[in-house]
Amino acid sequence: MSSVDATIVFFPRFTTLAGAATFTTAPLDVSRFDGAQFQVWLGDMDGVSPVATLYFEESLDAQTWVLGPQTPEGFVLDEGLAKFFSYGFRLRWFRVRLVLTGSEVIATCWAEGLLRGGGGGAWAAAQAGAAAGSTGDLRGSPAGGPAGPRAVGRRGWDPRGPEGPPGPISVLDPLPPPTGHGFPGL
Repeated sequence: MSSVDATIVFFPRFTTLAGAATFTTAPLDVSRFDGAQFQVWLGDMDGVSPVATLYFEESLDAQTWVLGPQTPEGFVLDEGLAKFFSYGFRLRWFRVRLVLTGSEVIATCWAEGLLRGGGGGAWAAAQAGAAAGSTGDLRGSPAGGPAGPRAVGRRGWDPRGPEGPPGPISVLDPLPPPTGHGFPGL
């Protein structure tokens, strides 16, 4: 069974989104993790014909995003219910995209869960294979031999040092502080 390496917060409790728009989390480097198990809650939405659709996207370069084979289409979220998801990572980068449609839409939601350790997927396997054939000093031992942990591996070596993975991670871009005269109309 996989271990829990870190908690993840995609949308903090309670995030209010307004307008028919697309809301995307910042790219998350998941190269150290096998997958995620998380839940998404959507409160009652206001507006004319509001719909909230959730997409899970992956990327090799954090520029070009595709839907993973596990989720070839979006999930329409039900109001007032928490939905549980389990997602296995294939590529290096992961993000969540929430699309609100309708007129004058306002929605409150949150999304949080666990990142599962072990690392894998097609991206990690390709990286490990490339490192195994390398002649450079990528293995962690002074001479670059097989004695030390591999720098590109996911088990037994942490580039951040002995303290290991951080605590909770939030990948939602923080909002800048308000400027000017505040909010118009208030």
